[in-house]
Amino acid sequence: MFRHFQISEYTLSRGYLHSIFTGNLSHRDLVHLAPNMVVYYALGKFLESRHGSRKLFYLYFMSSLAGTLAVYMFEKYLVPEDSVKLVVPKCNGSVMAGGLIGAALVRHPFAYFNPLGLKHTMFNEIFMVPLGVIVVFYGLIEYYSWKQGYVEYISREANIAGFMTGMLYGLKYLR
Repeated sequence: MFRHFQISEYTLSRGYLHSIFTGNLSHRDLVHLAPNMVVYYALGKFLESRHGSRKLFYLYFMSSLAGTLAVYMFEKYLVPEDSVKLVVPKCNGSVMAGGLIGAALVRHPFAYFNPLGLKHTMFNEIFMVPLGVIVVFYGLIEYYSWKQGYVEYISREANIAGFMTGMLYGLKYLR
């Protein structure tokens, strides 16, 4: 898994260029995968219905590349030379969730996610979740994961780069 599904300066400098894409699909465990799947389902479906599959694909692609570049630049230029051997390859699966969150927040900050496809009535409002709630839930789960020690395998710099890319992409291309 190290060479093929995790991102690091080591894997990229050794020619495992396919890890640019496969590393963005890897997750450490179910605690890492579950909140990402909630975000992919909720925000991916929401954004695709409003902006189309092509723009969603480009958002995924741009977030993925930005996350990979962030990991590479962080390890190449910000990690001290004597600590390079201590760098652990990282799972980058949250980078695309960060892109979805960023794009949804700048384009539709007060929209509702309606998972059951219910008509908008007062009774049905209990089943409709504001996107902000999903984002807060995701943030809390990610924070809990990092607090429990998963930080060494999950790339914070990639998540932040994906989020920022999603925001910029949302402002520029999602209308």
